[in-house]
Amino acid sequence: MTKLLDIKSFYVVSNDVIAKKIENEYIIVPLISGVGDLDSEIYSLNRTGSILWEELDGKKSLEEVIYILSQKFNISKNEIIQDVMEIVLELIEKGFVLEKK
Repeated sequence: MTKLLDIKSFYVVSNDVIAKKIENEYIIVPLISGVGDLDSEIYSLNRTGSILWEELDGKKSLEEVIYILSQKFNISKNEIIQDVMEIVLELIEKGFVLEKK
C-alpha cells in the first residue's frame, strides 16, 4: 500500500455498512453496491481490528486512536503505527471508513 494517511485527520465508519460484533470480532457487510469487494462481501475484523473499528468515531484523530491502542495493548506507538495505518487504509479502500471532512 503506497498511499499515506494523515495521522492528524479524523476517520469515521461509513453509513453504507452494517457491523455486528460477535464475541471479540466485527463482521462488516456493505449495504450498497460498490462498497466493499464483490468477491468477498463479508469482511471480518479480529479483536485488535475490532478495537480500532470502535475508536474510529470521527471524534479522535488517527494519532489519538493510535495512542489509545498503544495504551490498551501496552506497546509503543512506533510499534503499531504502520499496522494501524495499513488497516485503516484497507478499510478506506473498501469504502468502510471515510475521512471526516
